Amino acid sequence: MDKSMRSFNSIDYKLIHEFGEACVCGILLLDQSDTVVYRFENDKVKFWYFTEKNKISTLCFYFEIEALDDNSREAVIAECLLNDKQIFSTSKEDSILILQNIATEVVLYNAVKKYVQVEIVEIPLGKFTDIHGTPLEFVEKKKVINNTGQKVVVLDSKWFRKIINNNIIFVRGFFRLQRKKNSLGEWYKELIFVESYVRNGYHRDALMEKYKKSNEL
Repeated sequence: MDKSMRSFNSIDYKLIHEFGEACVCGILLLDQSDTVVYRFENDKVKFWYFTEKNKISTLCFYFEIEALDDNSREAVIAECLLNDKQIFSTSKEDSILILQNIATEVVLYNAVKKYVQVEIVEIPLGKFTDIHGTPLEFVEKKKVINNTGQKVVVLDSKWFRKIINNNIIFVRGFFRLQRKKNSLGEWYKELIFVESYVRNGYHRDALMEKYKKSNEL
């Protein structure tokens, strides 16, 4: 998203105005303990900032960002909150900058989600990358566990990148737990060995396209 910042900065007011007319709202996870709930309306963005301690999420502060037609912004927050050192340990100027940065993350997230162009990446024939002798599809992937109770949209390279791979790919043999039914119709798992085989390449659509299609239904 950061790479798109310069492009979107020049139309910041138009974006906030457009999202306001559509009453766009949502939740953005800033890190493992902080969450911001936002709502666009009337050329403003309203923010409710929550922080988590001891597995309890608590409203930390509320503020607004007003968009001006010269693409600048004005942060609006209660003075008592800015002066509360338990909330902001920085100077008033730096605290305002923190609020502006939060707003930028929210505007960029929504702009990228809606307007970024799908990039098509075609893997040349004969190219195959191997990591320590293990086919890519079996390399352990880092996964994020969602315990928020909310639907989470993750914007990464898979969001806007369509992959076309027409190579023939060798898959070495591997063990897996196969689900089976016994004579009583009960499910159980049996460890089996899948022999090595060759498969054709794959086409992986950008998640952005899947997301838009599901919302159109």
